[in-house]
Amino acid sequence: HGIKTDEEGNVTIANIVEETVSTPEEFVALMRRGSGNRATGATAMNDRSSRSHLIMSIRVVCRNLVSGVTVRSKLSLVDLAGSERVGKTGAEGERLKESMFINKSLSALGDVISALTARKAHIPFRNSKLTHILSDSLGNDSKTLLFVACSPAQYNAHESSCSLNFAQRARNVDLSQGGGGTAAKRWKEAAATQAKEAAAQIRALEEECDRLKDAAEAARSDGEERGKKAKSREAEEARELRAELKELKRTNAAAQAAAETATRELERRDSTIKGLQSNAAMLEQQLAEQKRATAKSSAAASSAVQQQAARPNSEQAQRITMLEEKLARRE
Repeated sequence: HGIKTDEEGNVTIANIVEETVSTPEEFVALMRRGSGNRATGATAMNDRSSRSHLIMSIRVVCRNLVSGVTVRSKLSLVDLAGSERVGKTGAEGERLKESMFINKSLSALGDVISALTARKAHIPFRNSKLTHILSDSLGNDSKTLLFVACSPAQYNAHESSCSLNFAQRARNVDLSQGGGGTAAKRWKEAAATQAKEAAAQIRALEEECDRLKDAAEAARSDGEERGKKAKSREAEEARELRAELKELKRTNAAAQAAAETATRELERRDSTIKGLQSNAAMLEQQLAEQKRATAKSSAAASSAVQQQAARPNSEQAQRITMLEEKLARRE
């Protein structure tokens, strides 16, 4: 594959297909598919020995919705095959060729690390496809993290020592001293522009906040004045209601007293009427008894008495008349 570097230092590989992902699930699936394309084979040291390096490049595009500035970044995930000693791996034929290519590319990477550490003007990125592809991740304004896997076994002490020496050399590299810095400059300018716009927005928001505070204070003062008037009006209405309630209670008490007086008067009259009715009944009974006595005395008298009875006895007649008049007055 043809490897090219554009004017901004971005590395591109001809005929490489880029796929777009928008969800974490799509990203994981694509990573697994890329990892499955890695070449592996059995050696005397490992049943699944890596027979190639693995590079996964992720391009991230971010667009600021406020400023409209678009920032493009690249993340390279690189799994380097380990340096091999033919005497241990027992590589032959095709495996031997693979080991030679792996060791050659790792040696070229070591040369690049040495040149970067020495801050040389020329960095030999093009000595290997590996270093050429990683050139935009090892210089200029890039950030690089290097993880070294070591074996604790005494049998692998030499390989572990070489790996740690390589890590020490890589640690001494100051990538900020690389040339170019075009992307960093562009990002700084974009960040400065965004900062200015953000400052302008902050000032506008502060002014709006002050205006709202003034409006709120005015509304609060107006509300307090209205509240005072409303409270005064409510207090006056409460006083009027209390006075009206007091008058109603007084009127009600007077009405209750009058009703109680009238009730007592009616009870007294009822008692008087009942007494008069009782007296009238007694008088009627006395009158009836007197009439019966008079009738008996009249029937038993002699003819002489009958003649006298023909003439009304003045005393009895008077008594009967008095009783009848008294009964009439009672009724």
